[in-house]
Amino acid sequence: MKVQHVYYLAVIAVLFTACKKEKDYRDKWVGKYIGQSISWRSYSLEGTTYDTINEYVVNVSTWGDSCLVITEVGVSSDGRKPKVSSDGYFKEHFIGGYSPPIFEGNLQGDSIFYYNYHRTSPAFSSGYEFKGKKQKKKL
Repeated sequence: MKVQHVYYLAVIAVLFTACKKEKDYRDKWVGKYIGQSISWRSYSLEGTTYDTINEYVVNVSTWGDSCLVITEVGVSSDGRKPKVSSDGYFKEHFIGGYSPPIFEGNLQGDSIFYYNYHRTSPAFSSGYEFKGKKQKKKL
């Protein structure tokens, strides 16, 4: 009888261990980031001009099995969905146009940095970059 109880306890322990969910490496980056976005334009004959510096709130959440959703609050409702590596690097290419836009960045610790670059002709390109810090959750 005791052997049966030990056997059942062992089976239950194996089941609980097998059902344990692995921690998602992206979870550490989920949250709200506040920082500055700088937009720029570059003309091959005139050089680069920096247009505006704006304060932005960016929300980061997980999507699928290896992507993040990066949404600029008040700017975009859909958000970008780049695939992110376990070291925090992400890059998203788009198809079409003279030179497809690129969305690329990195998450490290409590910081996020990314840029969006679009070359529309051999003589003109534009884009913006964002640097932000993750906000601590209020208790």
